[in-house]
Amino acid sequence: MSSPLTTEEAESFQNRLVEEASPELTTSTIPIFRLENDLPVPLGSGVLLQIANKHFIVSAAHVLDFMAFRNTLCFIPSRAERGNPIPLSNVGILVSPIPPNRTRDDPRMRDDDKFDVGVCELTPEILAQMTSDYRFMHLFDVDVTVPPSIGLYMVMGYPFELRKISNEGRSVSATNLRFVTALCEPDSAEPQWSLRLQYPSKRDSFVAPYPGGMSGCGIWRFAEQSRPSKLWKKEDVKLVGIQHSYNSQGRFVRGTSFSAVLSLIGMQWPDLQPAIRLTHDSISFKSSG
Repeated sequence: MSSPLTTEEAESFQNRLVEEASPELTTSTIPIFRLENDLPVPLGSGVLLQIANKHFIVSAAHVLDFMAFRNTLCFIPSRAERGNPIPLSNVGILVSPIPPNRTRDDPRMRDDDKFDVGVCELTPEILAQMTSDYRFMHLFDVDVTVPPSIGLYMVMGYPFELRKISNEGRSVSATNLRFVTALCEPDSAEPQWSLRLQYPSKRDSFVAPYPGGMSGCGIWRFAEQSRPSKLWKKEDVKLVGIQHSYNSQGRFVRGTSFSAVLSLIGMQWPDLQPAIRLTHDSISFKSSG
């Protein structure tokens, strides 16, 4: 997009990006829910990631806290016809540290967490239940550049408002929301790995639902401003961060750079550090405090 596009050309280019890239991103993005009184309760969203022989769900820490600290059994939907929900049993959970001024039983403990990211390591038993309709992202699908480059971005997740529970309350259907957006001006008070992206305004062509439930979803860079649109290819789409919160006053979503995710994974699983460094040699495996 190095040379200016007309409004019509820009709209056509954006539509092309969404049409060509969305199907694969949809198969890598999942809703996460739990049961309460035997009824499904949506929790958040997640992104599937594979590094070497390990498979993860990457999400926001405050979503995975239900499993990490509350011993809550969570589920992801089956994509097989008439398939049962897949329980996330016996999984390994890793979340960003609880802020020192908070305790794990504090429901707002993540308000002071400058990362708010985590991963769930999937077992072979869970993987055996996941059909080919699930697609795991790989390290070459990720960009950890900090600060992120200017361009077109997309956020895709599962807002609570777009989920429907059956009349008998025994099943839930989830519909994803995806919107193309741009980076907000960085806040000098926030760390470099913090991302801010514009949320669709009420003046846009559709009224976007409240984004609660999208926490843990992916932030994707669709196209860099410095790259001519005619050279764009689907492989240019990169996973750059994980969304974790929404500022209603400023109408923007916040996220954490994927560099923090890979750093967290590398510190917990040192055997994965060589694979991470092979594609992202800027990643540090030391705690940022």
